[in-house]
Amino acid sequence: MKLKKILIILMTLIVVVVVSTLLYYKNMNFISENWNIDFPSENTIVYQVKPSPSFTNDGIYYEVQEVKNKNLPITLNNKKNNEIEEEFNKYIIEAKVSQKQLPDFTQDYKYYKKSDVGRSLIVVAQDHKLYIASYNL
Repeated sequence: MKLKKILIILMTLIVVVVVSTLLYYKNMNFISENWNIDFPSENTIVYQVKPSPSFTNDGIYYEVQEVKNKNLPITLNNKKNNEIEEEFNKYIIEAKVSQKQLPDFTQDYKYYKKSDVGRSLIVVAQDHKLYIASYNL
């Protein structure tokens, strides 16, 4: 009888922890949590691909935001960069993003890149949209 109560309590705790982790992951702001960058709250997320839930936040995260507020917390570079395009496209292939949710690199764009050990963030700004790709090992 005592063993049965312990098992019930243990299973309840496991369910609570798993559900809490999934809810936290679902509601977290990935860019803010992982990169300390807070984009304006007026921006609208129109497309998003998240990596599978994990404790290490590894994988590819992709997001498209419609920009309503031009005051961004990052400084964008104005000229085209082939290395940025190649790296961005490498992440996108892995994340299996729809072609219509991608920036058009044949047109003008601005970009921002931030790297750290084992992870990288690329933001491409084009036509009132931000295309955000993040890769964590």
